[in-house]
Amino acid sequence: YASAGAGIILSSGSELGQRVSFAMQIEQFVDTFQQMILSIGEKASNRLVSNSVFYISIGVNDYIHFYIRNMSNVQNLYSPWLFNQFLASNMRQELKTLYNVKVRKMVVMG
Repeated sequence: YASAGAGIILSSGSELGQRVSFAMQIEQFVDTFQQMILSIGEKASNRLVSNSVFYISIGVNDYIHFYIRNMSNVQNLYSPWLFNQFLASNMRQELKTLYNVKVRKMVVMG
């Protein structure tokens, strides 16, 4: 799952046109996982997913579009530290969703 222009924040990259948000990409994986269970069974699906490595690279667009370009006046709402915490909190929620569907090995960068 990938989408150029996507970010952690739902509206990141909206000025670039169509993109699939990070939350939607996670939702698409959860749907795929459910299909895997129907196809090969729960035990095999859990084993396959828990032994896979998930590479996640996201977050740069959030800084470019919101903080550097000051989209939505974000610089007046968040200090750099608070903006980092906001992004980390959102990212943590999405990673928990992956964990809940047996993802155990993740490389996260941005």
